[in-house]
Amino acid sequence: MSRLFPATISLLLLAATASPAEHRAALLIGNSDYQNQSSTLPAADLAAVAAVWEKSGVQCEALHNLDQKKLKSSVEDFANHSPTNGSAIVYFSGHAMATAAGDVHLLGTNARPGDGGYPASELLTALASRGGSRSALLIIDGPPLLPEPKLDTTVPRGCQIVFGGADLLERSLPGIGTRAISPPDRFMPGQKIGDEWVNARGTVFCWCPPGTYTSGSPPGTPGRFPDEGQREVVIPRGFWISKYELTVTENPRSRHNKATGSHKNHPLTMVNHDDAKQMTLKILTEEGHQHAALPGDWQYSLPTEEQWEYAARAGTTTHYSFGDDQQLLPEYGNFGDKSYYESLDIFSNSAHRTLDDGTVRQASVGRHNPNPWGLHDVHGNVAEWCLNGAIRGGGWVSSPENCRSAYRDHFSSRNEQEFIGYRIVIQTCPPSKE
Repeated sequence: MSRLFPATISLLLLAATASPAEHRAALLIGNSDYQNQSSTLPAADLAAVAAVWEKSGVQCEALHNLDQKKLKSSVEDFANHSPTNGSAIVYFSGHAMATAAGDVHLLGTNARPGDGGYPASELLTALASRGGSRSALLIIDGPPLLPEPKLDTTVPRGCQIVFGGADLLERSLPGIGTRAISPPDRFMPGQKIGDEWVNARGTVFCWCPPGTYTSGSPPGTPGRFPDEGQREVVIPRGFWISKYELTVTENPRSRHNKATGSHKNHPLTMVNHDDAKQMTLKILTEEGHQHAALPGDWQYSLPTEEQWEYAARAGTTTHYSFGDDQQLLPEYGNFGDKSYYESLDIFSNSAHRTLDDGTVRQASVGRHNPNPWGLHDVHGNVAEWCLNGAIRGGGWVSSPENCRSAYRDHFSSRNEQEFIGYRIVIQTCPPSKE
């Protein structure tokens, strides 16, 4: 038996007092050239809006004069690629109309008087259900609406609609925006710890600089296995590693439907090592070369074990990236805890009897605190495939000891489990065999 064994989509706006930094993406729409409206609107200066918002860490895309069909498809495409655990913002400058039911419809440039437009409730539902965002904001900047909308009955739970100018952004979104070092279509290496980049799929990456560390664990470590012998490891080149475990939304193979997660930001599971390796190397690398100017000597890959442990430790030498105190694990990871023990699942007998992380099975990525380099869920949630077929980090069925930075295990390369997922790296040159 493997050593791992002993062990309605809700869109939540971040609380103002405890909000972590987040990536924010905005779709700016300026509709002024209406074909069938008696009144005209001045053209919105979307470039000026983008210039201000980008200073506060918002990645902006601007589109002008969208008809009904293009308005809907542009919002849905934008939603599909919103940053994982970030904010998706739509700024609409143009005509809108209130409906008798209390909703608001955004009008494309070809809308006729009396026609229905694109319901704001439908737009926000798209932002809530697609892509990786966990907060959504729609700003409608246009003529006053009559009758006054009854937004409490039409806005999906956890979303916001505000009326007014682009200056409402910071008052509407609490927390701190984070600036990626370059846009999704312009790849570049990081320079220092703390640098982040978001690709065209909305996957967020953290930079790991070159360095050295001691892998494994010292004798006497609780739960230590013989294959955790310590050795000095040199990481000669920096690399990007995904901030979160790859999610259902970020699945490189759209036809894959065996993942067990029900939330869009649950980790992608039921993917064997061989498929994870090939999907990452082939599909994502090809996309990167096409859409992000990824240099020919850079590629997407599964991390090597050395890269994984280096990133997970984030400069620490303790059992976990947060120290040695196992009592703190519920703040940093989703593991085999009290709630899992009480679930009477087949592997739950070895779960911890008192520690409780608040989730019985899978948790949405990023629910727990990050390590010092910004990575989430390196301790638990799902164990993660490495390039050589090892799995690292432990999962929601694992004992606390099996969520340590040094813990390692192996499964067959064709094994698919609901407690195994993966995160990805972007690095130079094919990694050497382990």
